[in-house]
Amino acid sequence: MAPKEQANSLKVDDSTTTKQQVESVPPPVLAEKIELVGDTDGSNSTITTRSSGCLSALPPSTREVKKLLRKIRDSQVEEQVEITLTLLAMMINTDENEKSTVDTAVQIIILLDGPGTVLMALKDWYATSERISAVAIPLLLKLSVLSNEKIRLFLANVGLPTLVAAGNTHRSNGAVICGVIGILSVICEVKDDDDIMQDIANDDCIDLCVHAMKTWENETFVQSCCCLYLTNIIASDPANKARLCEKEIGTLILAALEKYRHKKDKTVYRRAYRAMTLYIAE
Repeated sequence: MAPKEQANSLKVDDSTTTKQQVESVPPPVLAEKIELVGDTDGSNSTITTRSSGCLSALPPSTREVKKLLRKIRDSQVEEQVEITLTLLAMMINTDENEKSTVDTAVQIIILLDGPGTVLMALKDWYATSERISAVAIPLLLKLSVLSNEKIRLFLANVGLPTLVAAGNTHRSNGAVICGVIGILSVICEVKDDDDIMQDIANDDCIDLCVHAMKTWENETFVQSCCCLYLTNIIASDPANKARLCEKEIGTLILAALEKYRHKKDKTVYRRAYRAMTLYIAE
């Protein structure tokens, strides 16, 4: 087997655990306001949530979703866009709604090109609105996890520059950075697409991963998604190790191994171990 093919065979498919984490572990938690508590530069920070309520257990109608998407698309008022995005996120909040209700909402949102509408809103607003970015990006993450590979391909092919730009603009915002890293880890699950793997292995994406691992070292969600992302970009092309070595990724992976090896939830430890195994392989 050729080295590239052998590396691709090691690519991790961890969709089940990723989905479980997104559904159960903050950050980011949809239908909640996510705040970063700590120094303005992101040091000594933690991520906390403030509940904003929940919707009825009844699934939304196509008319309701269409109305929200139209307002997201047409409104020029920051607060209106933020509130409307939050309402849309609440429809797929797995902590507050029945699974069947969430599944129905996701299907309707995708049918009406909700991911495209949310991504366009993010593109229009990320440079001037941290609040909209902090709602739109976790919403896109949740949609990418709860839907199918087409949405992940869409985000990879169309949304990646906007997502990375938003992450770099709001580097101290936990919801934004963690959402972007989560989306990168989900995109990694797209099978047999070397172009996408090359795109998400660029320096900007790697730098966001490094920043997230350093800033939120105690956040299971962040460390888990970062280790999954690193595992897959190394497995897709071992040549990426040279750039990762320059950024001292090995130290961060080792820190995750040490911190999480005695935790009851072994997800981070397992992913960090895989990442380190590939990182040190000849």
